[in-house]
Amino acid sequence: MNTKNIKTAVIVLLAAANIFFIYNIAGLNRRLQNLPAGMIENAAAILKAHGIEADIKKIPAGKPDNYIYEGIYSEERYGEIVRSFSGASDDEIAEGSSMILGKGAAYNVGEYKFRFEDNMQVEIVRDNYRDSVGGDEIDMLAGYGGFGRSDANRAERIIKDFLKKYPEQDERTGFRITALRRAGADSEEILINQTADNFLISGHAVYIIIDGGEIKYFSGHWYFGAFTKRYEMPLLDSVNILFKNLEHDGGALAGARLENMDREYNILKQHGIDIFYLTPSWVISFDGGRKFSYDMMTGNKNG
Repeated sequence: MNTKNIKTAVIVLLAAANIFFIYNIAGLNRRLQNLPAGMIENAAAILKAHGIEADIKKIPAGKPDNYIYEGIYSEERYGEIVRSFSGASDDEIAEGSSMILGKGAAYNVGEYKFRFEDNMQVEIVRDNYRDSVGGDEIDMLAGYGGFGRSDANRAERIIKDFLKKYPEQDERTGFRITALRRAGADSEEILINQTADNFLISGHAVYIIIDGGEIKYFSGHWYFGAFTKRYEMPLLDSVNILFKNLEHDGGALAGARLENMDREYNILKQHGIDIFYLTPSWVISFDGGRKFSYDMMTGNKNG
């Protein structure tokens, strides 16, 4: 008996069995993590019956697996942020502080000015660089989305170095540049949107001026801090959210064409309470600039 050939055959059979099991486990995982193709096709057919065109390739098959994050943002953090960016002592911070009646606090420390408001609005100005910007200026900059990658890479490095000055930020947060405009030979105006797990946080956008390779102005909504808890909850998939969209806005979508479905986080915060939640949502975009956001937990339309 040729034992060498027998051993080889056994090894080949075991390898084939392993490949078979791995393939089947992978297939099972795909089925567990994705919606059935028939479910997506049926959804597209129902939408079409209501006058809405939806290519099945634009309906995400993956079941959402986002977390709900809990965070705390309070006045106690203001001094820590001021200290991190300015390097000022506790006495200097206390001497340069003033309260904004019913809103938050302001600090004038060394070459920096800080302003904080209860809804996570923050403004950091260096060297008295400029006064507060208005909504019109930000809206105007929002049209500058066709920026070059080299300009964006340079700006990203400067912004990351700036944000690292406050070390207590959660590693799951980041940012995405949404607009960039050159304002001079060595100056840029930039809009960034804060992210969590690489998804945009709705409404958490910041207007930045970079001059001479340094951030001189930083103003907008931003969460400086770590998430204290995270929760797993059942979340509505893309098909169920499309049906919610049809229920709430179907009358206004006759003749519309689905362009994209994406995910974002929304801030859930009650006035006067330090605890807030980041809740995941589906963002549905149709032609003509029509865009809707729906909470993944409740199916409610975000305001």
